[in-house]
Amino acid sequence: MVKKILTIFILLFLCIVSVPNAEEAVKKYPPYPDVWGIELPVSKNVTYAGIDVIKMPDGDFMVIYTEDWKYLNSRKAKDFNLSRDKVGKFVGFFVFSSKKKEFLSDDKLNNFMEKMRQEDSILKRSVVFSDGSNLKQMPDESGSPKGNNPIDWYLERKDKNGKVLFQKKLLYIYDRPHREKMQMSERNFNYKGEYYFERVNWPMEMRRIHLEDDTFLLVGFIEHQKPKSIIIIRFDKDLKTKSDLINKKLFLMDEGIYKKMQLPPIDDNKAHKLLYEYLIEQKKGGSYGNPK
Repeated sequence: MVKKILTIFILLFLCIVSVPNAEEAVKKYPPYPDVWGIELPVSKNVTYAGIDVIKMPDGDFMVIYTEDWKYLNSRKAKDFNLSRDKVGKFVGFFVFSSKKKEFLSDDKLNNFMEKMRQEDSILKRSVVFSDGSNLKQMPDESGSPKGNNPIDWYLERKDKNGKVLFQKKLLYIYDRPHREKMQMSERNFNYKGEYYFERVNWPMEMRRIHLEDDTFLLVGFIEHQKPKSIIIIRFDKDLKTKSDLINKKLFLMDEGIYKKMQLPPIDDNKAHKLLYEYLIEQKKGGSYGNPK
């Protein structure tokens, strides 16, 4: 009799303990909440955000990035060994629950990512939608010489038969021009100044994550904005979004219009100025619309 009573108590205890774990394992997303645009500030010390994205068991997505660096030495030489002279403060941000998780060491971060990492990476070159259409960054990211030039990058969507539906560049306007030291290169033979002014993050290369409702996330790092930030934008397959960043800071520019502008290829200062002026005019106009 005593054994039976003990068995019942043990079973009851196991049930109580297992309920929270069972709830944590339940898939919560989709449906996804009305989250379309997020800016996460990072320290001015961060020059490389090291962005990664992990899908969680409940269907949420954790964006992992470097929020700050702490120097272990008094000197701040550019050739520091990062593993010895600086320590990163890594943060995981849950896109749809808005929670944050801090990783206090590289080891803890690596152990967590090894535990959560799926064999089939969610960071795919091509996002394939339920209607058979696909969206990818072009030129193809196969390592071709043209594809290595960031000015050539744009997003392209094709239908299931291979017909191009749109080609768009993603651009971000800085609140203030960023002064960039001029590097000796063939790109700036027509510009004699020591510095040029970068006004636009152009074009942005962002991670693409397909969601289960045929929307997708773009995640990127804005280094020359003050404060620096991680941008997370959600679009539907027609590049529509409810984010209020669109047409204020973030712009979608048709690739055909960009080519017709014929920006000077050997004067970065003038090219940034012309592109900035064009986007400011667009900012005064209409919007790209919202998804239904």
